Parts: sequence; structure tokens; C-alpha cells
Amino acid sequence: MTATVAAWRTYGPAVIPLPHPSWRSTVWLRRNPWFENELAPHLRTRVAAILGDAAAPHQSTS
Repeated sequence: MTATVAAWRTYGPAVIPLPHPSWRSTVWLRRNPWFENELAPHLRTRVAAILGDAAAPHQSTS
């Protein structure tokens, strides 16, 4: 898993491999600080760009 996630840049913009969302991943995250430092910010930016205005809170017109 680590090698796959570490090579996230090679998968292209449409695919970002991530660790399994398990309680056991906390140990993995501690051992791989590059995930929080490099991949997580990129992932946040990509998600925000994809969601665009859909992520903005909607205001009521009433």
C-alpha cells in the first residue's frame, strides 16, 4: 500500500490512491508524514476545484 500511495503523482489527475480509512491507518499516517504534508493538501485542492461552487453554502432568497 505504501508504495502505491507514495507514487500518487504517477496515477494522473483522475486517480489519487489513498490508504484505507481504518483506525489502523493512524499508525501508517504517523510513519508516513509525507502523506499529510504533500498528498493531503493536493487532495483538498483537487476536491475544492471539482466541487467549485457546489461546496459554497447556499443562501436562501426568501
